[in-house]
Amino acid sequence: MEKLVGQEISCRIIKLEVADEDVVVDRRAVLEEEERASKDRRYSEIKEGETVQGVVRSLADYGAFVDIGAWTLCCT
Repeated sequence: MEKLVGQEISCRIIKLEVADEDVVVDRRAVLEEEERASKDRRYSEIKEGETVQGVVRSLADYGAFVDIGAWTLCCT
């Protein structure tokens, strides 16, 4: 948490009690939404038959799991 001191961040207010001057924010919710939007954008950009670069993460009897950035895909 120390690394966040002095940084500007995006977060969602999840609790606001004006009388008690109590505000609780959630940074993770915003980060998860941004990550999901990024994956959705990438998914809409790729096309069947397209050639992409990736890193083989693991092998199985039925194929390989390849990380292409936004996802890990199973390739046979």
